[in-house]
This record gives sequence, C-alpha cells and structure tokens, in this order.
Amino acid sequence: MSRRVSLWLLLFAIGAVGGCIELQAALTGVLAGTGGTSQATGDGGNGSTDGTSSDTVPAVSLTVSNPNPMINEEVVLRCSATSGGTTGLTYAFQPAAPLVDVNNAAGTAVFIASEGDAGAEFSFTCTATNAAGTSNPSSAQSIIPTSTG
Repeated sequence: MSRRVSLWLLLFAIGAVGGCIELQAALTGVLAGTGGTSQATGDGGNGSTDGTSSDTVPAVSLTVSNPNPMINEEVVLRCSATSGGTTGLTYAFQPAAPLVDVNNAAGTAVFIASEGDAGAEFSFTCTATNAAGTSNPSSAQSIIPTSTG
C-alpha cells in the first residue's frame, strides 16, 4: 500500500472515531475526554451541577446614588449582579450617551446634569455579560435633576 493511501486511511479512521465520540455524547450526555469522563452540565463546561456556576447568565439590579441631583452634582449609577454567574462580568449601561466616566468592569457610571437638564427625566438600565450570555436589562432607574436643593 502506498504512503498516500495509508495516510488517507489513518485520517479517515481518526475522523470516524471523532464522529462516534460526538454521537456517544449526544445520545448519553456523557463526554469522554483525556482525563476520564464528565457529565455534560450545560454550564459552560466547568462541571458544576449545583447552580453555583460562574458560567450561568447573571441577573442584575441598578441603583443610583441620588435620583434628584442638583445641577453639576455627580450621580453614581451602580450595576450589580444579584444572581447567576458573578465572575468575569462586563457591564453596560443603556443609554450610554449622557453618562461620563463609565467603568464597564466595575459596573459603575457617573451622570452629571447640566443647566439645561433641570426638570428633565433621564431613565437608565444596565446589563451584565459573561461567558454564558447577557442578562435581561435591570429595572429602569430615573434621574430628574433640579435647579435648586
């Protein structure tokens, strides 16, 4: 047999074994790896089955330090994971346009009302993303700046 045919047969056999392993995993829910077997958990592969996985989609809440600031007063918005995966999170605020000093890793942002913002209502939500996905938006929090204290 030529080397080319031998190589082709070897590659074909490797592909067939790989297909059998995938079929086994699909039918039994057991994944065979080099370190033995592990139960498929649907948790991003970390093997946790007790609901404490860091690879579950988080839930979030949003708080504001002062919903009725005076003009030029800083308001800190804080997005926090309340359940689900709490490691490796990246936060996002919606809308992002009027916010300054956004820290997506810490889940904080700052809003500063300008003179023309007095009496206007600014409504914000936040989300968190990890390896498992993106959370549903938090409940909306409103900021209504005032011109006097």
